[in-house]
Amino acid sequence: MPDLDGGSVVAWMYDMDAARGCGTLTNFADFTKHTKGSACPRCDTPFFKEETNVRNLFSKWLSDAALTLSSTIDCEGCGALCCIYCAQKHPIEPAGYAKYGSHSLSWCCDDGRLFLIWALLCGFDQYAKECSDIEKKRKPSASKSNGQIKNRAHDDSATPKGRHHLLSSGIGYGRHGSPQESIEGPDQSGNQSSLWRLSAQRAADDTGTMTLTLLQYLLPSIDRKTRFDIDTPGAVLEMLMNSKVLSYCAELLRNDQLVDITRRKHVYMSLTKFLETIGSHSSTNEALFSPHIIRPDMVNILTLSLCDDVTAPKEKGPILAACCRNLFAQSSVFLKNAEANKQDFQDDEGQDMIAICREVSLLAELVELNTTSAARDLAVKELPGIRIKSTYKYAEKGAKLMQSPPGRLKRLIIEITTLQTSLPPGIYVRYAEDRPDILKCVITGAVGTPYENGLFEFDIYCNENFPNAPPDVTFKGTGGGKISINPNLYRNGTVCLSLLGTWPGESWNPAVSTLLQVLVSIQAMVLCEEPWYNEPGRETQYRSGKNSPSGAYNADIRKLTVRYALLDWLDKPSSLWQDVVDYHFKEHGNAILQTVEQWAKEADIPNTRRVSWSEIYEGDIRPVRDTLSVGNMLSKVEVALYKYGTTFRITYVAPVVDENKLPPVPKYALRYAVPASTLQPHMVTEYPAIAHSAAFVAPSGPELVELGCGRLSTAQFRFTSAASAIVLLQRSVCTGDECDCPDYGISR
Repeated sequence: MPDLDGGSVVAWMYDMDAARGCGTLTNFADFTKHTKGSACPRCDTPFFKEETNVRNLFSKWLSDAALTLSSTIDCEGCGALCCIYCAQKHPIEPAGYAKYGSHSLSWCCDDGRLFLIWALLCGFDQYAKECSDIEKKRKPSASKSNGQIKNRAHDDSATPKGRHHLLSSGIGYGRHGSPQESIEGPDQSGNQSSLWRLSAQRAADDTGTMTLTLLQYLLPSIDRKTRFDIDTPGAVLEMLMNSKVLSYCAELLRNDQLVDITRRKHVYMSLTKFLETIGSHSSTNEALFSPHIIRPDMVNILTLSLCDDVTAPKEKGPILAACCRNLFAQSSVFLKNAEANKQDFQDDEGQDMIAICREVSLLAELVELNTTSAARDLAVKELPGIRIKSTYKYAEKGAKLMQSPPGRLKRLIIEITTLQTSLPPGIYVRYAEDRPDILKCVITGAVGTPYENGLFEFDIYCNENFPNAPPDVTFKGTGGGKISINPNLYRNGTVCLSLLGTWPGESWNPAVSTLLQVLVSIQAMVLCEEPWYNEPGRETQYRSGKNSPSGAYNADIRKLTVRYALLDWLDKPSSLWQDVVDYHFKEHGNAILQTVEQWAKEADIPNTRRVSWSEIYEGDIRPVRDTLSVGNMLSKVEVALYKYGTTFRITYVAPVVDENKLPPVPKYALRYAVPASTLQPHMVTEYPAIAHSAAFVAPSGPELVELGCGRLSTAQFRFTSAASAIVLLQRSVCTGDECDCPDYGISR
């Protein structure tokens, strides 16, 4: 293997058709029964009396490079060496061997190979539990060191149960010993804490890389022809689905930052190869294309194997193939740019990025090939123009175009053909059969974002200047112009994207820019994990966690997603998208319920805020009492999804809130925010709150201006920059039942 994988791998195996007693343990129940009852054939001493026997077997192997993890082990009673499955004593030559760095594995039969998969997963699950336990112990001491650490510890508590956040960002065995060794030392604060986290992440990545790499050589592969690879026991899939390793993979996939992924190249190369391995084999592809099981930290593959009273799981994690969506999109865009600008990617970092993105692209091809035929058939369709135009934003504009300029129709046909073959999962397009320049699109929110599994509709018009000019795009999911769900998606439907010429950055290039690029950019870069930072300048004050501006903003967006991107589609689905709606909710209904229930658990008790984080960048804000919480909508989602065959049942009950104890709500807005560039002399605006007749020049720096109207007392608002005007209304009380003044007097 190349150096990029972080270590050399030596592996070989031969067919075991004539192997001793192999291939008898076909399911997980048979495997665990045999393993628990296995004993030395000489003295009858049990090999595994308790969980610690398995833990010690793994930890000793991990810390001693001279040891080989094998199904042939020493009896603690008499010291005899034999395989615990086929009872072979001192096999002359093992059936298979794999070595990563200083860690080696060997097996003498197919059941021994199954045992090694189990042992690796047991060790990894124990590692995950120790990571979780250590972080819980560390939080109190870390929170005392300084306010910054305290806040971060509090924010981390927002991590949903079952998502092992530390597995991708924290603590690990490293090359020797246990996770405890990574944190012993002086109290962590400031730079020490940052260094600790960086060191811990490297250790975690080392352990993850080793585990995923060795599993590649133990799991069945379509490239090998042994009996185990051709007729794989069902126990393999059961082990994968019940282990913490799939949650670890999901957590790694939440990271869509290519710079960080390149810095952690070893673990991400191992991740993509591991996912390719399980996704390409018929016996294990369910682990990539179906939700995996979520269990509490204390329940893992080892406890499931040796304990008889483990309760059935009630939660399932996201589909790993869906978690890859953002990474696929970014890798595709990066490779195109790298190919066009080869001279800029000749250094080591550039070459590493290219190598990783190529590996991700191979995984994307695998996911695309395994996407259900139903989803592929739904991706792009032509429909009678009248069906599209009835709800189409640009119907009037399109009707005025009577003749298409030369070359335009040819380019449109090429664009449609590209969409039919290249659309990533979660994007659906409909175009008019007589007018391919008239299109509609639905994009589903990616896993891990506040838009998760929501349906978001866009109208697209390739105007008369296309392809020399970008298409016109309007967002339709504004609740009739009432809401904005993203700094780049205004309540009037405007989509701010550099490709569309509505946002600074790389503009539309007729030679290389495509409709596919526009749709993928919206899916990956607009409907992203932390949309708060889509607003320029906010990234300089980056904070994460529940109580950060981004976390609070996401909480607001989650409510809007449930209300407008789920319930609206469930209650009144558009006939144009009925086939997509039916497929989406049948395929993802259970995952949607689990996500919304988790959101409800994380949400604050409904409260009234004068200004929410979602209200400070656009339009006239009229706060209302926040009575429609995610918790209150959860039961409606469950009832609506029942007809789609969901089997998941919610257990969360939203708390009852006494509205009499909530603070009073101001009758009308106390705050406005508008782009400063829109403030011009004698302007006309769709927002009456900012229209005015007095001469005014948009400031280039902070300014203090007075505002007043017949129904609003004198107030102040401040322009914080030339790009945005944050209106801080003070001492303002509306005195009438309505306040629709056509203009405000503005003076300096």
